[in-house]
Amino acid sequence: MKLIIGCLLFCCTLNANANANANASTNATDTMTMTVNKSLAQFRVRLPANPTTGYQWAVKQYDKTLLSLTDSTYMAPKTQLIGAGGEMVFTFVRKPNKAYPQKTLIVFKYARLWESTGASLKRVVVYFDSKLENNNQQVNVSPK
Repeated sequence: MKLIIGCLLFCCTLNANANANANASTNATDTMTMTVNKSLAQFRVRLPANPTTGYQWAVKQYDKTLLSLTDSTYMAPKTQLIGAGGEMVFTFVRKPNKAYPQKTLIVFKYARLWESTGASLKRVVVYFDSKLENNNQQVNVSPK
């Protein structure tokens, strides 16, 4: 009898963990926008990051016919505090001789490499505008 009760408790525990993992893998997608001068050859997206937690940003999706991802670099914080977060900087270059749409979408994934669930997605809608000043090449995109 104790064996049967023990098996039932074990099965209930497994089911509860499976439900918790299913909920963790369906994190809501955060959407943000940025506007880039159409005449600039490149632009940067900056996302807050803290690699000491094991989480990393990765580009999951973007229009490769319009853009090239040329660099992704972690910038450490200026503070000396242990565990302080910095930012991840992604540099995109516009491909020449292309007719650019009004907007395009870049999707970033924030996850631990060794975990198959629990990732957060961040959608960045990039608007191309020819009316902006030429010094607008870096855009800080932060989570809400």
